Amino acid sequence: MRKPVSLQAVALLGAAAFSVLLAGSSSASMPAAGRTDRLKGAPFYKLYNKKAAVANAASGHFAVGIDQTSAAEFSFAGREQALQPLVVAMNAYLDSLGWSKPLAGEALPEQGAPYVYVGSAEGEAAPPAAARQRQEHDKYPPMVIDIQNPSAAWRAQLPAVAGGQQVDYVLWLKLGFSEYPKSDKGMFGKKVVLGTGYEESVKFLSAEDKPLEVLQVTGIVLDREGRVVAAGAEGIIAKDTPFWAQVLEVKEGSSNAALQQLVHAERRTDLAGQPLKWQAALHNLMAHLLAQPSRLMK
Repeated sequence: MRKPVSLQAVALLGAAAFSVLLAGSSSASMPAAGRTDRLKGAPFYKLYNKKAAVANAASGHFAVGIDQTSAAEFSFAGREQALQPLVVAMNAYLDSLGWSKPLAGEALPEQGAPYVYVGSAEGEAAPPAAARQRQEHDKYPPMVIDIQNPSAAWRAQLPAVAGGQQVDYVLWLKLGFSEYPKSDKGMFGKKVVLGTGYEESVKFLSAEDKPLEVLQVTGIVLDREGRVVAAGAEGIIAKDTPFWAQVLEVKEGSSNAALQQLVHAERRTDLAGQPLKWQAALHNLMAHLLAQPSRLMK
């Protein structure tokens, strides 16, 4: 004799079917699943397609924009306005390099766009999978890179943009905030590694388990079909929370005044010509993403 089906089972089956239907209707506009990788150290990059010949191909770049995801995670009141002069300066510098062709940014939407997280495995904005990258022997959380692929709808729009400009690869660039872990410097000191050949000392009186807020520029290289080829980031400046505030579990980031001064202040005195920190970061980001190591500032 056939067993009766309970009302609860019917309800569960109905809910599951509705969920599948709902997921299918919205998947075109939602980012596709990505992956999280542990970074061994600076520079902070990951190559996803080793067969892509980016160095010898025509590439284009969308204008640097504000990372809206990091804006939602950090205290951002007034910061976007404070960063606008820097965004303008970065785009002017990017175009002056002449390494890639400027593309019309308004041609592709933010919704469904690819996204890369670069930062501490235990940062506030880190994806859930990132925490699993920390191992028992790690004194500090490792740096990780998490890539979220673009949605099907976003990818469908890219070939027309890339083909119209006759480029084989495109770069998606963002300026935003992340958190980087501290590391040891000598016997008693601490430092934060920010990128290619770049680190800054951290005050001795600073909690080991508290990350630093970092202003960074991130980039993703995609082929004409919207497949991610490579991604990474370069840190520009770091801000450590005062020790007394760390004790109270309070975080303090870069002030709006400090962000505004970045356009003409804060230089890499360790590099030839002492370029501005943001110039060195953007320059090295482009050199890495375009697979042109001879152009690196280091």
